[in-house]
Amino acid sequence: MKPSVDFYIVQFEQYKKENEQLKREIVLQKLNFEQQLEKVQRMTQEDQQMYQKQIQEHEREMETFKYSLQKTFDKLIQENNKLQTQLMNAEIEKILMNQSQQSLSECKQWITDLSNTNIDKESYEKLQNTIQEFEQYMETERQLFLSAKSEISEKEQEKQQMEIKLEQKQHELNKLKERNEICEYRLKACQEQILKLQQQLKEKSELEDKAKEVQQKYQQQLIKLKDNFDRQQKMLQSYMAYLNEIRDKFEEEQKKNILLKEEFESEKKRLQEENRRNRSLNNETELDQQI
Repeated sequence: MKPSVDFYIVQFEQYKKENEQLKREIVLQKLNFEQQLEKVQRMTQEDQQMYQKQIQEHEREMETFKYSLQKTFDKLIQENNKLQTQLMNAEIEKILMNQSQQSLSECKQWITDLSNTNIDKESYEKLQNTIQEFEQYMETERQLFLSAKSEISEKEQEKQQMEIKLEQKQHELNKLKERNEICEYRLKACQEQILKLQQQLKEKSELEDKAKEVQQKYQQQLIKLKDNFDRQQKMLQSYMAYLNEIRDKFEEEQKKNILLKEEFESEKKRLQEENRRNRSLNNETELDQQI
C-alpha cells in the first residue's frame, strides 16, 4: 500500500522545520564563534601591543643601562689603573724616603763625628745648612706621601661605592631579564591561544561544511519529496477525475436502472392485470360450458 498524500505532506513539513532549525543553529553558532574570536583577537592584540611596548621600554632601559654600565666600568678601569700607578709611585716614594732617612741619619752621625774633630766653622755651618734643607725636603716629601695616601684611600672608597652600584645595576638587570622572560612567556601563551582559536575556527569551518552538506542532502530530499508529492498529487487528481467519471456513469446507470425498474413494475402490473382478466374470462367460459 502506497503512503497517503497526508504522509508526504507531514514528512515535507517535518524536513522543512528541521532544515530551518539547522540553519538557525548554524547561524547562531557562527555568530557566537565570530564574536568570541573577535573578542579574543582584540584582547590578544591589546596584550601584544602592551607586551611589545614593555619589551621596547625594557630594551631601551637595558641599552641605557648597558651604556651607563660600560661607562662606569671604563671609569673604574681608569681609576684602578690610576690607583695602581699612585700606589706604585707611593711605594717608590716610601722606599726613597726610607733611603733618604737613612742617609740623613748617616749625615747626622757624620756631623756628630765631625764636631769632635778639628774642622773649620764655615764648612761645618754649610754642612748643617745642607742637612736642614734636606730635612725640609724630606718633610715636604712626607706630607706629599700622606696626601697621596689619603687620596688613594678616598679612591678606594669610591671604588667600593662604584662596585656596590655595579652590583645594584646587575640586580636591576636581572630583574629586567626576569620581566622580559615573563613577557616572552605571556606572548608565547597568547600565540598558543591564537593557534588554538585558529584550530577551533578550522573545526567550526569543517563543521559548517558538514552542515552545508547535510543541508544540501535535506534540500535534495525535499526536492525529491516535492517531486514525489507533485507526482502523487497529479496521480490523485487523475484518480479523482476517474472516480468522478465512474460516479457519473454509476449515477447515469442508476437512473437507467430506476427507469427500467419503473418500466418493469409498470409492465408487471399490466401483466398481472391482464392475467387477472384472462383468468376471469376463463372462469366465465368454464361456467358457461357447464351450464
